[in-house]
Amino acid sequence: MKHFAKSILNYFATFNETRFRFGTRRLAYQWADQSQHSLDVLDLAIFPEFQARILGGIAANQPLQLRVRPGDYSIPIEGAPLIRRLKTFLRGDLNPDTLRKILSDHDFDHDPQPAPQGDGPGDLFAQPVNRQQKWMLSCREYNLRLRKEYARGLLEIQQAKLNELKVRLGLENSFPPICLAARQVEQKFFDELQALIATTMDPAGYVAAVERQVESTIGDFVLFDLAMVLLSCAHGMGAQPLYLFFHEIGREDQARYPLFCAEVALDIEGESCLLRSTHDAFMLNTPAINSFEFDSVLTTPRACRYADAVPALQAIEQFLKAKYHAPKPFLLEQGFSPVVADNLPDIRFRMALHVVGDEDRRVLDYSELLTTLDQGVGRKFIDLVDQYVAGNVKSTADDVLAGYRQRYPSKSVDQLVHPASLIPLPLNEPQKKLLLAAENPENRIIVVDGPPGTGKTFVTRDIALQIIEGAGS
Repeated sequence: MKHFAKSILNYFATFNETRFRFGTRRLAYQWADQSQHSLDVLDLAIFPEFQARILGGIAANQPLQLRVRPGDYSIPIEGAPLIRRLKTFLRGDLNPDTLRKILSDHDFDHDPQPAPQGDGPGDLFAQPVNRQQKWMLSCREYNLRLRKEYARGLLEIQQAKLNELKVRLGLENSFPPICLAARQVEQKFFDELQALIATTMDPAGYVAAVERQVESTIGDFVLFDLAMVLLSCAHGMGAQPLYLFFHEIGREDQARYPLFCAEVALDIEGESCLLRSTHDAFMLNTPAINSFEFDSVLTTPRACRYADAVPALQAIEQFLKAKYHAPKPFLLEQGFSPVVADNLPDIRFRMALHVVGDEDRRVLDYSELLTTLDQGVGRKFIDLVDQYVAGNVKSTADDVLAGYRQRYPSKSVDQLVHPASLIPLPLNEPQKKLLLAAENPENRIIVVDGPPGTGKTFVTRDIALQIIEGAGS
């Protein structure tokens, strides 16, 4: 009977999401359009170790509880290529002769300070104040040229690293936000150069000091850091439902769906971030798989507990392996090769945090009810289903009608005005009957149905008031 009760909940969950019109209704658990750089998706492809850790937890039937600290998962860029580039530039285009030329090009003919007595009229470089000013302005111009080369070099090694990641990891989707603050790093480099100006006034000595500065201060850069990426995600995605999507199934230029997913939260704890599951409900995207009209229907439940994740996923995997003639397991394998077959949608490895903006929360409600049955909590619901199936549920329609006629006689003012001693609100006939049905202890469930504007919300309020009044007396 428990399996039948779960089937009923699964039916209503699927009905709420699809109305069983898979081709015309957009399923809530769907990947955002890959042709756009969506802010609702944070791909984790560049952090394969973290992906493996997530899959390992699921394989152990454990809820998600992963703390990420700065530096735990990071992708560095080696600074050595940038050092070599700048040293080559310092020995070529920015050698000491370049600085000497910059010095000679500065014109101080309009200097407001007159030359001291005894100096030649054109000997401005010999004047202490003018010589220092000329040196500072010339070195600043020199440093600005080196700063531009630094910026070009930093951008080049950054792009080279992105291209290398794309090839090595086979990335097709967009990268997460880059953590390297290039403008700040570039400004810091320039400020350090400016601090060298006061250490010497010899062009050759200054260029040598700059080269030593380049060699000693430029280290590796952090292009991506998962902790920083998750913190940015937590701030940017707000209070919308956040899910961890697993893999994608779909055809080229058509909607693509995750095979399974889990609602998660990102808790900020100082500089670290905690990724955790918010419910003991692991969502199986059965309706999406069935939307591709395989020659048979996948009948797994819409959800399961984390403790039952592996057998539930194995049922989906067996279904897909039979359709694609895939010899090996793949759903919990890190970076599995695409699963393809003629006339069938492709299945590709993918893992990302995804905002679900148009989610019908009733689907999650039904999914949680499904999981509570497995926990043994839903005994009352199972018993209720059992009684209805066995025909042991008494109809109280006649009792309600008799009670209505007794409380609201046809020639009584109560037919027009509900007794204020019961509930001081106007009620129509169906609402009065529903209140009587709620008073009957034999009615364990009452379904209130009707089109918009017929008073469903009002009767719920009336029942709540009746309970409050009863508790007060």
